[in-house]
Amino acid sequence: MKWANLDTLAVDTVVPAGYRYEQLSRDDIVVLSEKIRSWYPDISVGAAQGFLKPSFYEDRVYLAGESEKDLIVYVCKKAGAIVSMAALERDPQNATIQGRLAVVSPLHRRSGIARFGPFIIDQQARAMGIAMAYNRVSLKHLYAQRLVESAGFELVGILPASDMEAVAPGIVKHVPEALYAKVYAATSKMFTPKDECMSESTRQLWHQLFGPGKRT
Repeated sequence: MKWANLDTLAVDTVVPAGYRYEQLSRDDIVVLSEKIRSWYPDISVGAAQGFLKPSFYEDRVYLAGESEKDLIVYVCKKAGAIVSMAALERDPQNATIQGRLAVVSPLHRRSGIARFGPFIIDQQARAMGIAMAYNRVSLKHLYAQRLVESAGFELVGILPASDMEAVAPGIVKHVPEALYAKVYAATSKMFTPKDECMSESTRQLWHQLFGPGKRT
């Protein structure tokens, strides 16, 4: 399982003119971490706080021209300056991929460059033969929910306290997230649980989400 080269994917179909996405290079690590801190200081706590630390990228991220790792980061540049980023992580053991973080500079949030996030997850999933892609999206912001829904991801649940963020200056709370998924595995390779193996509430939800004629 290898990451597809960005140049082989139809990136131009979702990235507006004047912007360019590229794989993060070692030279851009410090600048990116500083920009994320200024764009999205709320993640100074919680699961995404590593993206504020240069050492996180050096240890965990597959950097351009270096050895492959399971976490990859793309940066969007305009006139040579970083204006957005998107990170995704694969799990080769169970053939899944997830969106880890996507942040856009406040000055460019109406440009359309955020569409790259769900696009690249979908493209990499197809290129690597992934079984399922998923995103956890904060319920603090409506736009991200609509973005992943428009890209064909289906809501499969809500996690009531799955992360922590600063919700106001000096105030940190547990934040609910919507769980979105898109399945690529063939139906013949999917295990379908028997009704007797599920509790009544689980069975009702399963059939509501994945019953006959429904496919995430």
